[in-house]
Amino acid sequence: MSVSIRFVENRGKVQSLLKRAGTEGSTAAMQAVEGRAQAAVPVDTGRLRGSCSVQAEGNTASISYDTPYAAIVHERGSKYLENALFESGSEMLQAASQAIRAVMG
Repeated sequence: MSVSIRFVENRGKVQSLLKRAGTEGSTAAMQAVEGRAQAAVPVDTGRLRGSCSVQAEGNTASISYDTPYAAIVHERGSKYLENALFESGSEMLQAASQAIRAVMG
């Protein structure tokens, strides 16, 4: 009795899957941060909270608040985004790994 295995090289498909996994993983990680940040962001009119967005390109994702006063509110004490980032480490890893597994199958 014998067993053999043959690997077929398909770099294009592998590269495509890896790129997609990176994008999905980094996006999922930032969405974990977004959840905590949104819970902590100060609300007066709701405009600051409503300006939050997560963007991804390749294996890099970012979260931003797009109002003229977002940085001022953040730096004057609430640190809603910075604290969310520091507090979300394990959630980020879990979200990213789940997203990557879903892509890679």
